[in-house]
Formats: sequence, structure tokens, C-alpha cells
Amino acid sequence: MQPARQRELRESLAANVVAWRKRRGWTQAELAERAEIDEMTLKGVELAKYTAKLTTFVSLARALGVTADELLKPKRFARAKRGRPRLKGKDPNLPRLL
Repeated sequence: MQPARQRELRESLAANVVAWRKRRGWTQAELAERAEIDEMTLKGVELAKYTAKLTTFVSLARALGVTADELLKPKRFARAKRGRPRLKGKDPNLPRLL
């Protein structure tokens, strides 16, 4: 599999696991316990740091109560960046500051 496709799948899995976990109102520790996986493994999956093993993937799907394809659907939104938004370039509609 091509590296770009692997990255895309990791990012989709990460975004979907986070979304489903938050929908359930669970912390990472709670999901890790329910899925019977190490919390650091879950953090790695949610950060898209590595490709999850098949057993981890199946455990997450079962714990979340979703099908495997739900976890691999392409992500709808890009991961939010931390920090405040910055203007790119000057906006002529903003007043000039001294």
C-alpha cells in the first residue's frame, strides 16, 4: 500500500475513533478499558501515529458499538489546529492600529 493511502487511512481511523468516543461521552481511559487495550495504544491511534493492528481495530469497533467500515470512513473535517487563528495577509476592511 502506498504511504499516502496508509496515512489517509490512519487519519480517518483517528478522526472516527475520537468522534465516536466523544459521542459516547467517554475518556480515552474509559474506551481503552472497554476495548481491553493499553491507553497509550489508543492515544497512538487517535493521533494517527501508527497503523493499528487488526486486533486493536476490531476491539475498538466492538467497544464503540460500530462496524469496522464506520471507523474507516473518510474523515469529514480536517483535524483542528491548536492556537488562535491568524490572518493571512492584511485585511483592508480592518482599521489600522497605531
